[in-house]
Amino acid sequence: MTTWQHDAAPNAQPRIRVAPAGARSEAPAIFELMESLGETFLPYQRDFLHDAMVVDDRGGYVAREAVLNLPRQCGKTFCAIARVLHGALVEEEELICLSSHQQATSRESFRNILAYFEDHNDLSKRVKRVIAAIGREQIDLKNGSSIRFPSRTRQSTRGWSVNLLIVDEAQLLSDEQWAAARPAMSARKGASAWLLGTAPELPTDGHVIGRLRTIALEGGNGSLAWHEYGADPGDDVDDIAVWAKSNPGPVQLDAIKAERIELSDRAFQTERLNVWPTVEGVEHVLNVDDWKKLAEPTPLEEKVSAIGV
Repeated sequence: MTTWQHDAAPNAQPRIRVAPAGARSEAPAIFELMESLGETFLPYQRDFLHDAMVVDDRGGYVAREAVLNLPRQCGKTFCAIARVLHGALVEEEELICLSSHQQATSRESFRNILAYFEDHNDLSKRVKRVIAAIGREQIDLKNGSSIRFPSRTRQSTRGWSVNLLIVDEAQLLSDEQWAAARPAMSARKGASAWLLGTAPELPTDGHVIGRLRTIALEGGNGSLAWHEYGADPGDDVDDIAVWAKSNPGPVQLDAIKAERIELSDRAFQTERLNVWPTVEGVEHVLNVDDWKKLAEPTPLEEKVSAIGV
């Protein structure tokens, strides 16, 4: 398989970048931690972490929401892992939640985080207990920090008081799930939410991340960090340079070529080029004009007791 060689890839810049103003960034601390564990960061990851971890003159995080929006398999999850470990080991945040849309994904996140504690003796000494039961995954540290891995439901974080909430596959986050999760941070001063994901399939999806994107497109609100990579309107979807700027992470060129052949145009634009859908691109099950013609001009005289569809 051919490795991605395009010069633009390592230096790709976000097509939308919004950063809150602050006194400094705590990103150097997260870089130091992960590098001590043998990890390295890609340039785009460093840029996002810098903006997402800006603090005010009192040391509180300015970004209440930090969003990383780019195609799949580019390394978003590593940013989440790094932030979780930093929050637990350096910040000693009391409750950290890494939320996934499915139980299997939550389980995988749990295993990825736990591996750091199992593979490094100095980290394993800090562990108080580990709960590995499916659906109850939890890592508690001796410093009082707790890391939990709930799959998203309307009740998953109700009753909790969360310092840091990280939402994976944020394009699938529903209003009901967000309504349950966001108030869990209200009691914590300086609490923040990180949303990681790709573009939604349809304009009727991704309501939560879509509202935040609207704020980003308007220039931000002072408490939002947003980094988005993807193709621009009018870009040639078959141009390798477009592929490069849309995918700032480790990409296999042969894999993208295969995706271009195997996926529909819309699926390729969404998954690999992070193109957000437009209203004009909606596929309607019914023709709207034909549906309107079926309407009765006047209300029915008889009372309707049931409707079947």
